[in-house]
Amino acid sequence: MREKMPEITNRVRSIDQENLRDILDGKETWLLLDVRNDIEYERWKLEGKKTPETLNIPYFDFFDQEDEIIAGIPKEKPVLVVCAKGDSSAYVADLLNQRGYDAVNLKGGTVGWGDYYAAREIPGYRDSGKEGLFLQINRVGKGCLSYMLISEGEAAVVDPGRHIQTYLNLAKEHGAGINTVLDTHLHADHISGGPELAKATGAAYFIQSADTEDAPLKHAPLKDGQIIEVGKSRIRVMALFLPGHTPGSTTYLVDKQFLLTGDTLFVDGVGRPDLGGKVVEWAHTLYDSLFCKLKDYSDDLIVLPTHFSSPAEMDAEGLVMGTLGRLRETNPALQIGDEEAFVRYIEEQIKSQPAIYADIRLVNLKKKTVVEDEASEMELGKNECAAAAH
Repeated sequence: MREKMPEITNRVRSIDQENLRDILDGKETWLLLDVRNDIEYERWKLEGKKTPETLNIPYFDFFDQEDEIIAGIPKEKPVLVVCAKGDSSAYVADLLNQRGYDAVNLKGGTVGWGDYYAAREIPGYRDSGKEGLFLQINRVGKGCLSYMLISEGEAAVVDPGRHIQTYLNLAKEHGAGINTVLDTHLHADHISGGPELAKATGAAYFIQSADTEDAPLKHAPLKDGQIIEVGKSRIRVMALFLPGHTPGSTTYLVDKQFLLTGDTLFVDGVGRPDLGGKVVEWAHTLYDSLFCKLKDYSDDLIVLPTHFSSPAEMDAEGLVMGTLGRLRETNPALQIGDEEAFVRYIEEQIKSQPAIYADIRLVNLKKKTVVEDEASEMELGKNECAAAAH
């Protein structure tokens, strides 16, 4: 067995994350060869709307059984080789190319995929006669969604990820200055970019104080029914408290047209209410939020969540959204009208939360400080925020 990886040659071609998204959505035909170890692979698989055939062959297996393993890899399709950061996969891709394969490396690996953001315009906002732009920003590999609302040179950002340059670039591209940053709740699956984005722009940072405990997190508290104006076109964001996923989970009603539901309501599920260790108590609260507080809200409202569990929740344009009326008909959790049955359903659907979530909450509360490498390691993998039948 070779003791270390040979030097990577310059012969290896690579593709970026945008190309990977096309492959995972079935726009191109490839074979995925994932050379991470079994544990890493099972924890976080690359997937899309039409995930291609995938083989998982750990990198070090090539050293022990090189000829046998390579002989078992089909040659009919180009091979995209994947690892965590793009180093081991580059070596394997080079090895395959030397054996006559058309092999390409994924630049940045799965870590790069987890840090990839794609912005899409939300339809209906400009069609309603308002100036500006409404964007859904999809961190596709993690299933995390954030939003940017732009009006007459002002921008509000909701649930930003920790890579704040993404939002700074978007605002600059559209000639806007960020003056409002909001989190729907205290996040557990990823590190919020909210406080840092607010600091970098001088914007006000809002989060419900029920989620901040006695932490040193600096924020502007929210009041139920509070109006936050963005721009001069009378675009308004209303804080509507819908607790359950966390005590301070907040839904923002944008211009009486869009519901930014955070982790309270997803397209195919609802937020898991066990993060505080009070699954039954919070499940009852979640029931009240979904079936009582939202009861009188129009079916025409467009629900925009902060997470998704499966690529199937994305539409043909790559957006994760749905009218409240459609979700009332198709979301399994919303079909359960009886409160006790709803609580039992939630208990059945949730899995053990990842242990790292406790540390991420501490980071988001400013009770714990991490450097970039630690932050990247903490965020590896898809979110597990939903109680959903996936």
